[in-house]
Amino acid sequence: MSVKVEVIEGGVPHNTILIAGVVSTLVCIYLTYLNVVTQTEMFSFFGGLAVVAALVWGSHTIKVLCSYGIGTGVPSAGMIAFGSGVIAMLLATRATNLLLAPIVALILAAIIGLILGWVSNNVLNMKIPAMVQALTEMAVVGALTLMGFAALITGTFGFEGLTTGTVTMFGMTLLTHQNSFLGGCLIAVAFLLGAIAIQHPFNACLGPGWTQ
Repeated sequence: MSVKVEVIEGGVPHNTILIAGVVSTLVCIYLTYLNVVTQTEMFSFFGGLAVVAALVWGSHTIKVLCSYGIGTGVPSAGMIAFGSGVIAMLLATRATNLLLAPIVALILAAIIGLILGWVSNNVLNMKIPAMVQALTEMAVVGALTLMGFAALITGTFGFEGLTTGTVTMFGMTLLTHQNSFLGGCLIAVAFLLGAIAIQHPFNACLGPGWTQ
């Protein structure tokens, strides 16, 4: 399991993709806050751009990890990314200052991913050199991707906006939790969309090969 069967050569270096992914994702998420400033929802599309940026970074992280010969572990890598990321994302949305939520999500996800990476290498004895860094990165990708989806769908990344929706009856607009991002289980859809998207590029190219 610790023998690298594919050497990553050529293309954009991973650290460059990492930095570009972190910066562009955070910038796009913060740009969705313009919805709050302008009292509109026209800036929600920046959440979608944040999702794209995070997934491009995450898909390359999976290539780095799975180039060590983890063929059947590619889909599960996507699931663990979002399984750990969703915890950090939900906790971060409870931040008292909404503007701190993306940074809190990044930090919490990095801590969770670091712990999972350590457990994988030292308890499960997988002994994969890139495991700790890769799981740390993927947890952050999962958290920021879900936050981007939340901003795209609801127009905000605050907890109140994710748990409250509206329904119109007889001309009256009523608040409801069933039509919200969490209550309506849209977070589950976002989870699966992200988990599939992050692992599919490398998983689909295991046979024919990968070109960046």
